Amino acid sequence: MRKAMRQLELGVELGAKTFVMWGGREGARVRRRERHPQRPRALPRSRERLRQYVTDKGYDIRFAIEPKPNEPRGDILLPTVGHAMAFISTLEKPELFGVNPEVGHEQMAGLNFTSGIAQAL
Repeated sequence: MRKAMRQLELGVELGAKTFVMWGGREGARVRRRERHPQRPRALPRSRERLRQYVTDKGYDIRFAIEPKPNEPRGDILLPTVGHAMAFISTLEKPELFGVNPEVGHEQMAGLNFTSGIAQAL
């Protein structure tokens, strides 16, 4: 969290208006019977904590979640635009969040980038 907050500080200092969150580490290399290594409950808590930090500081910045279907993990918590949008709708201030679809990763996973953009719009 400290590292993300520092990056937010640097972004604001440089005039950034969007902080992209790449969820590639929130997953597992293989599916297992035991609990997911990054419990799904930890994901909203971390996003809300960053959102609260930005709100408390009065920063004019929004968050964009960039879905990654399979990089570097094979089992990601937010692999598609639809997953990210559904997740965003559960957050306390969803208006501060959006998605950042990425054409290469959508195509590598056999998804339709154009459909993802249409869904996001």
